Amino acid sequence: MTKSLIDILLDEAERNMKKYDDGLLVDSVTNVNICGIDAHEDNDKIKYQSIHKTKQVIKFVDLDVNRTYPQLNIFQTNGPLYADLRRVLVAYCCFRRDIGYVQGMSFIVGLLLLNMEAVDAFTVFCNLMNNPFRIALFTLREDVLQKLFDEFMILLKNELPKIYTHFENMQISCGIFLID
Repeated sequence: MTKSLIDILLDEAERNMKKYDDGLLVDSVTNVNICGIDAHEDNDKIKYQSIHKTKQVIKFVDLDVNRTYPQLNIFQTNGPLYADLRRVLVAYCCFRRDIGYVQGMSFIVGLLLLNMEAVDAFTVFCNLMNNPFRIALFTLREDVLQKLFDEFMILLKNELPKIYTHFENMQISCGIFLID
């Protein structure tokens, strides 16, 4: 991922959020470009769905951003890192439309922003999420999660057999604690 691509995604996120905040991100398909989808394409249904999805993403991001580490008072609406957190999350959603925004992402990006600039936080977050098991955890893909759980239980059986046996006897599924 190049710095210019990151800048493009962050700028696109900024434009989309401004349109959303100003009430200009509307469900029409004329003269808009949302996350790289040009409104002059032929398929109006796809464009409408993309615009609607972008509005939903920003709405969900806004809900979660204000709940991110509330005791710190830095990610809330008037906090010093509010805009950066919001921008990085919306940019990621533009970058990975197949994943979009999932509740809890703001806590990871928030931790990153406490330690680095927005551009670096975006890059690190993209790299963290570029893993099929992490994506499965966020998107709750049961087939991939089951493989993860099975592998964990094999490791547990080999490395900590007494705990494995106890879990089996108590019928404790590793899904209960691995997802958290």
